Amino acid sequence: ICDVNSNRVQGSTGKADWFDLSKHERKELREFYRIKSPNISQQIYSELDSFLSDQPDTTPLAASFPAQPRFSTDDAQPSGNSSVFGDNETDTSADRHNTGRKNNKRKRSDKYEKLREVLDQRSEATLAQARLLHDEELTQRRQQHVEHMKLMRAFLDKF
Repeated sequence: ICDVNSNRVQGSTGKADWFDLSKHERKELREFYRIKSPNISQQIYSELDSFLSDQPDTTPLAASFPAQPRFSTDDAQPSGNSSVFGDNETDTSADRHNTGRKNNKRKRSDKYEKLREVLDQRSEATLAQARLLHDEELTQRRQQHVEHMKLMRAFLDKF
């Protein structure tokens, strides 16, 4: 065993006992120190299984009001081949830019821009608050300085 300067640590033989062992002895040591599963009877396994899967400990609550959709089912169903804006999505003859082909390029998400905006807003708010605190501290120091100077003048006028 060596230290950081490649010097042998005092008391080290330079070779671990592990390498002196035969393959069979190493295998026995590995098996001895390997974590074994505990010996649990089949009855305990079946009880755990029934507890975790067969017998749920929660029962559904009775509804206090009848469940109804918030909108009519006619509005929920899309109407044929019309799109959101009422134009035909499959007809691309009037649109010069829509060739009808899908662009399979991976698009960069705007989550980083959103994060940048949030961070900018928060940093602006933090800076504004820091400026406010700094201005308040400066006005307090100026007021203390004015009071201190008044006291000094009054003290010097006495002499």
